[in-house]
Amino acid sequence: MSRLRSSFVYQISRSDPTEARQVVLPDLPQCPAFTAFLEGFKYLLVNQKAIESVDGKVLWANLLLLFWLSLVPFVIRWIDESGFQPLPTAAYGAVMAMAAIGYMLLERALINCNGPKSMLAKAVGHDVKSKISLGIYTIAIVLAFYQPWIAIALYIANAAAWFLPDRRIESLKASD
Repeated sequence: MSRLRSSFVYQISRSDPTEARQVVLPDLPQCPAFTAFLEGFKYLLVNQKAIESVDGKVLWANLLLLFWLSLVPFVIRWIDESGFQPLPTAAYGAVMAMAAIGYMLLERALINCNGPKSMLAKAVGHDVKSKISLGIYTIAIVLAFYQPWIAIALYIANAAAWFLPDRRIESLKASD
């Protein structure tokens, strides 16, 4: 990647086109994994436009959710490398809170796309579980600056709640 970046050389001409000088672009941030991530995410954005079965709001909400979920490995690594310091622990909570918001936006966009009488709308209802989850992440972000281990315990408890299967959709399918 650095070989590719250093090969970007432009010829800039002043008033005389025969008198050109070379200007090398500065290196991108020294984080090749993050640079590769951004490039991959750009292609995800471009390729998702080919889907026609949902509207644009669903696509954007899905993209927002995927973006925040794709940052999870970076913040987990940061937490590990820092030894569970407050800032990386809070950053994990912020990423997860934004993913929760992305999930709620996606859910609402899907319901708006399929109508208020759709199976998803009936199954989700007011979606208290998502709102409680977002609240837990918000509390954990604040607690991360005082006692990171309490924030991590809240993150684990929140993940455990989502690990349990949600039977609302299956129960609706069985009743139809």
